[in-house]
Amino acid sequence: MRHLALALIVSCATPLAAQVTFSSTDSYIMGAGGWTCAEVIETFQGSDESLKGQLAGWVLGVWTRATTEREKGFTDIVEKVGGLKIYEATLTECRQAPPSTYLYRVVYKMIDNTNPQK
Repeated sequence: MRHLALALIVSCATPLAAQVTFSSTDSYIMGAGGWTCAEVIETFQGSDESLKGQLAGWVLGVWTRATTEREKGFTDIVEKVGGLKIYEATLTECRQAPPSTYLYRVVYKMIDNTNPQK
């Protein structure tokens, strides 16, 4: 079941500065969510453990928040897959996305496309 749930998360994601402002949506993305996928991969491969912690914390924080807003089936998937696999799947999606894609777009798309009905 764990592999099925991870496959749902990974297969549903579509590739699409630390702070990004979007006037059309009045959003303000703070921290690692405002990094491009190029910056995410560079951080992951680098040696700065503080930045790596910020990256993992941001990804897991957004997924955690999603479990408070989505149906129980979604939460069940997240619990079964676990944080490490979700983090690894996010890095995989960033590697496949254009380098200028923002991390928040990758994560939000993965969350939006995680369907417990599949």
